[in-house]
Amino acid sequence: MIDLAALAQINLNLLLSLKALLDECNVSHAATRLNITQSTMSRNLSQLREYFDDPLLVRSGKQTILSVKANKLLPKVNEFIESIQCMLASKFSPSKDYKEFIIAAPDYVSEYVLKDALMFLSVQFDKLDFTVIGWDRFSKKMLIAGEIHLAISIDDNFPSNMFRRVVDEDYVVCTVNMDHPLAAKDHLTLEDFIAYPHISVMTGGGWDRIIDRPLHALGLKRNIKIRVPSYRLAFSVAHSTEFLVVVPKHVVRNSLNAQNLKEFPMPFEVDTVKMSLWWHESHHKDCAHKWLRDVLFPRLLNHPNHMGLSAERGSQAPKAVPFSATETFNLALTYCELD
Repeated sequence: MIDLAALAQINLNLLLSLKALLDECNVSHAATRLNITQSTMSRNLSQLREYFDDPLLVRSGKQTILSVKANKLLPKVNEFIESIQCMLASKFSPSKDYKEFIIAAPDYVSEYVLKDALMFLSVQFDKLDFTVIGWDRFSKKMLIAGEIHLAISIDDNFPSNMFRRVVDEDYVVCTVNMDHPLAAKDHLTLEDFIAYPHISVMTGGGWDRIIDRPLHALGLKRNIKIRVPSYRLAFSVAHSTEFLVVVPKHVVRNSLNAQNLKEFPMPFEVDTVKMSLWWHESHHKDCAHKWLRDVLFPRLLNHPNHMGLSAERGSQAPKAVPFSATETFNLALTYCELD
């Protein structure tokens, strides 16, 4: 175990003087290299000789050479200085540096949005590894603990030490299968919504409190009969039952699993949901992590399968396009953390 108390008694700044002295074998040249006076470097050499109980620099004719102990110290000092420089370095090169990223996302996002960016990155940069896991209450705990790098979610119930980038927002809608007794209706009433059992999609541990809060204010409550971890399973159950399922509108619009489901606007006022990138503060300043965020964010922001209200407010959702040659080149450049 490292004796930190003992190290605290040593002026570790002297290691820079030691490095310069061992490289130059000359007090004056070492002083010039560190931009300090020769007298200051002489004092530093005296302290270093006391620390190591060795002259370090010795006369040999008209030259100054390293002592036996100094020669043994030199590679260790070089290794230490290089380690410090590595720790302080704020560069990441996706084409040179190995990095594994763990990303949590709901099944819809993984299948219809995220895969496009990750397929490109994993092929283009063979030193990057990606692990995609489901977004549930367990992965949410991992994210909050800093154990995964990014999550993509409409959940917004996080501690204050989490960072966020909002991708888009959307309305939620209520869906039923085409054989459902409600399918023949033009609109859904609040009584209809309460009368039938519900499927709750528990991505991230449950985002649908935005539905239950306004109902509770009205003195009402849904009859949730089944809770599922994914949109795919929710749609599957909805297809074969009279259960209702509330999901974001763009998920119904784009998911193949939601075909032959009828959607209704909500029969009461409900807040929109925001689709966001989330990450723990422990990753915020990491250069590789920031590179990944800056690469993924615009791809998510402009992906038509992830477009909600921005598609309605604009004329049309932008098309998903492959990475251009310029993008490919820029992605391969060394990325420097600036903020």
